[in-house]
Amino acid sequence: MATARQAALRRLVTFYDPFVPNPAGMDPTFNQVISWPDNLLESKHDFIQWLFPTHVPSAYVANAPVLDEATIRHFRSHQGILLNMKLALVRMMRFYGFDVRYTVAGCLVMERPGGREKFLHWIRRGDHNQKRITRIIASLRLMGLGNEAQNIYEAFVDANRRYNGDVTETALAFWQTTLLGSLNIMGM
Repeated sequence: MATARQAALRRLVTFYDPFVPNPAGMDPTFNQVISWPDNLLESKHDFIQWLFPTHVPSAYVANAPVLDEATIRHFRSHQGILLNMKLALVRMMRFYGFDVRYTVAGCLVMERPGGREKFLHWIRRGDHNQKRITRIIASLRLMGLGNEAQNIYEAFVDANRRYNGDVTETALAFWQTTLLGSLNIMGM
């Protein structure tokens, strides 16, 4: 009999697999989430654990998937799933005020037009999106997308500095530790 954790991991793989566009029982689906308007991304709090899963249980969403080594290996080896993860990154970074472009040189993160206002979803002191950013960095690293993790980290830190953001030193340190420190799984 499958444990609740194993069932959540199977649902996660189904959620992310591009060859299962409308998985039965999935609400919302991957395609629905990345199509949500910004106000839904801001107000919903149970999707980020699915878009950017990690190996650490969520303190906020009890049924969120918790990655194990086998699932990480599966994600890393499945190009369709990695492509969907990149699509999720593009969507969330747009929400945060950045554009992500993939070129032959790799992942480029650029500030969107609009001045400081475009960053209001994360640049304020104590904003819950700062924890989401930590999760995104960790998830990208786990999935073998370290270049993306590095580039978004640099974009957030640079924007916070240039626009005199209110991201605390504690939050900035969490981002840096998540990017550079050990994740305590798979030798990472």
